[in-house]
Amino acid sequence: MGETSSTKIVDDDDVHGSTAVKCVGALEEKKKEPEEAEKYSIRSHNNSDCDAVPNEHEEEDETPAEAEATAKQAPMDALMIPPYASPLPPFMYWIETFFIAIQSVAFSLFALAYLNIVYEVPNLWLSIRPDGDDDVYPSDASTTTFLSGQPVWIGIGALTGLVVGIIKAYVFRFDSYDGFVVDLIDLGEGADPLETLKVTVTCLMSLMGGASVGPESGLGSACCGMSVLWARVVNHCCRWTASKFNNNEGHEAIADTTSREEYEQRQRQQREEDEKRRSKLMVLCGMVAAFAAILPTPASAILVCIELPGFETLSEKHGLPYIKTVTQLTFAGVISIWIWDYFKENTYLPSEHAMPGFLHKYESSDIPLAMAIGCMGAVLVLAYFLIGGIVKAIVGNAKPTLDAKFGKQCRVVTLCLVGGTLCGILGYVFPLTLGDGMVQLPIIIGKDGADISTAVLVSSGFAKMLAFFIANECGFVGGLFFPLVLISSIGGRVIVNELGTPWATTMACALVALPAAVAPVPFALMVLATSAFNLSSKGSIPVLVCIVTAHTLFVGLGIPQKLVPSGRKAEAERNTASKTNHTEVVETTLAV
Repeated sequence: MGETSSTKIVDDDDVHGSTAVKCVGALEEKKKEPEEAEKYSIRSHNNSDCDAVPNEHEEEDETPAEAEATAKQAPMDALMIPPYASPLPPFMYWIETFFIAIQSVAFSLFALAYLNIVYEVPNLWLSIRPDGDDDVYPSDASTTTFLSGQPVWIGIGALTGLVVGIIKAYVFRFDSYDGFVVDLIDLGEGADPLETLKVTVTCLMSLMGGASVGPESGLGSACCGMSVLWARVVNHCCRWTASKFNNNEGHEAIADTTSREEYEQRQRQQREEDEKRRSKLMVLCGMVAAFAAILPTPASAILVCIELPGFETLSEKHGLPYIKTVTQLTFAGVISIWIWDYFKENTYLPSEHAMPGFLHKYESSDIPLAMAIGCMGAVLVLAYFLIGGIVKAIVGNAKPTLDAKFGKQCRVVTLCLVGGTLCGILGYVFPLTLGDGMVQLPIIIGKDGADISTAVLVSSGFAKMLAFFIANECGFVGGLFFPLVLISSIGGRVIVNELGTPWATTMACALVALPAAVAPVPFALMVLATSAFNLSSKGSIPVLVCIVTAHTLFVGLGIPQKLVPSGRKAEAERNTASKTNHTEVVETTLAV
């Protein structure tokens, strides 16, 4: 049976710059609408839009010579996409871009304040040393050895856990949350700005207290929530502008085929779709503006925000045409990094300001070395998953028991307190594990890392995995990307110290080896590593080889696809048991 579809009449300048008649489906079957089926034919444009055109205006069949000329012109026609930045009214592309520029300035300043707090507050207590001890953490290797932390760090971890637990349980009243990855894939669809504020505040509190989580989750959630609110302002202004240039030409052109009511209804539907698309665009641009303040180049931020949800998802699910969206994302990223660079010499990760002149000199051994580092990344991320599974099982089994004895709110506070204490103890024993890695990463990458023993590096790498999952499972809020970057860089430092491999190639590959094993963003990671280390054009070759090797040997072989369902099955069984125990407790209470 054929589906009934409708012809959508819109002011199409919002997308292509001209008033046109658009179609979102096939015409009804000839049996049901014979006159309409004869009167109209469908001409496809750009695989998505189509125009309803009267048959009497159809062109005659082409001659063989004309067909040959058309075939020769086809490649060029494929490049000639409809104009998306029309200088004619109602100027929707330029209005959107103007508001994106304002948004990017504001978000860059917000990221500046957010990341300065994340960096400076932990530095206040990490720099505490006993009287007479002039060593500086972590630049002096003696401050990173076993048991070289400060006892006060344990108390700070416990206090942070207590504060975060109370905020989550009694102030914000939430337990689990969706990270920025979900916000990025859905582009704020269904996002509640209030909920994103909760994630941002708890993430900020977690990082200030040295929890082993990354800043990207809180920063991304904040920008998602603010973008949703900002999109309402943008849509209101675009709606007002469109009304000033509205006319009845579209209805007059089809007056014989549809009523004014139908025409207005279709225009209203199209306006709602455009506003929904524009809201998603604002969220995506907000994410790029936020992450451009973290990564060393806007290109990395743009690629992360495009590759993570996927090209097809952006165009087909969210209705964001590729090249038009890229141009607007570029505005967002460049403006954000321009504002950031005005105040700071480098972003969260080092750039040419921090490491000048480190240019790559290509060697024949680069490819085998990159493949070996990629293998290291796959092996380490497997250990990362296994440690995470153990911690998740322990905490997951404890939650139902604590819920039954003390209630959910007390359980949230208790787990945060225990998690903060354990992270503080790990920080005391392995000082390189504290925080998100912002303080330790330059030391690991730079020349001071050569003074740290291999035993300290290896044990700190695995302890960092444990610290992250303790913090994550016990209730702290934050991302996993930057802890992975630190762990991966520690592996690269071990290779340089023990084998004497080329520093730039090894550390650039190691910087992204672990993230590459799990994240489907190869080109974003390649740009990140090559820009962070100022590699030459050939320097991107080993980095890309490392990324592809790590991802192939882990996700490509299906290892996480086997591990994750097993963990989810065990978690579902625990949840079922928890509900059963809760029901028994309630029934017993009622009986008493």
